[in-house]
Amino acid sequence: MNPTHAGAAAGRWSGQGWEFLLIRANTPAREWVLPKGHIERGETAEEAALREVREEAGVEGRIVAAMETLELSPGVRVAFFSMLAERQIAPAEARGAAWFPYQEAVDVAAFAETRALLRQAREQLEASWRSRPSTSSR
Repeated sequence: MNPTHAGAAAGRWSGQGWEFLLIRANTPAREWVLPKGHIERGETAEEAALREVREEAGVEGRIVAAMETLELSPGVRVAFFSMLAERQIAPAEARGAAWFPYQEAVDVAAFAETRALLRQAREQLEASWRSRPSTSSR
């Protein structure tokens, strides 16, 4: 079945290691989750994931790889992607967003699925990072 929503595990290299972006959920518990939202008419899942990260957290970047599509509730299928963050802009929405070192992101993530996606994103970003031209500095 086609996804109805899309989201991303956005990471960046800090020089100390990978950091990952989490946002506050819109629920009363305000848990830390990955940015995600509806796929709009005419959008691909990848375009929607990039838009949602930009709108919810003010982070622009590029998709590195597809991850899983999860059914989070009946009729809500979310395609997730790993994303390399490239720049920060002003977010369109007033959501709490924060960068966490990888292990801390895993520790504070509200759901087991989020923790698994963070692990997968780290592996994909690491592979992409290692394969880039050596003229760039880490």
